[in-house]
Amino acid sequence: MVMFEIFGVAAKGVLGVAQEEARGLNYEYVNTEHILFALVNVGGLGSDVLRSFGVDSRKVERLVERESVVGTVEDLPLTPNVKSAIGNAIGEARDLESSCVDTGHLLLGLLRVEEGKAAAMLVEWGLELKDVRKAVLDLLDAADGEAGDEKELDENEIAKRLLIYFLRKYCLGHMTKRDFGNIAKEIDIPLDHFLGFLRPFLQKLLDEVFGAQSPKTG
Repeated sequence: MVMFEIFGVAAKGVLGVAQEEARGLNYEYVNTEHILFALVNVGGLGSDVLRSFGVDSRKVERLVERESVVGTVEDLPLTPNVKSAIGNAIGEARDLESSCVDTGHLLLGLLRVEEGKAAAMLVEWGLELKDVRKAVLDLLDAADGEAGDEKELDENEIAKRLLIYFLRKYCLGHMTKRDFGNIAKEIDIPLDHFLGFLRPFLQKLLDEVFGAQSPKTG
């Protein structure tokens, strides 16, 4: 059983975004390409490395196949390859003596699943997996091996990206109020880190989700 408490804010955000992208594309499971898409979008060390190699969200989207069967599973299961990638990420963080698992570790874990679609996509774009791995390790080494949220990406920026992503999903009708509330709690981003211009809308939404007991944003 994976203990997600050891995952940093950005890494939790990646797993949440991957889940929603898979659901939005009518998949009935979360696969490695969804993790790759989320890594690029959430930001952080993993995103920085991928973008330095020319990988962006549009490039990933073009190769992610849209499934024809509409999924009905509320919490999409992880494929064996994704489970392997997460296990690898935990091992990488442990080996590097990092305080938590973050996006750099997730990318390292993903790269080790060479039979997965995400790795195949990177190879198709002409990337050498060992070069990407070295780039991640070099950045982690520059941060003294600690890829915690405060060194990987400012939490305000993480919160902004995640909130905008999920609000867009909500406004397009791709998420329910319950989905939004559950994800906000799972990712565990302090509301003080959300940008001021989004606070009024967020508070209204939280009031609808949690009622009078909702945490206040200001």
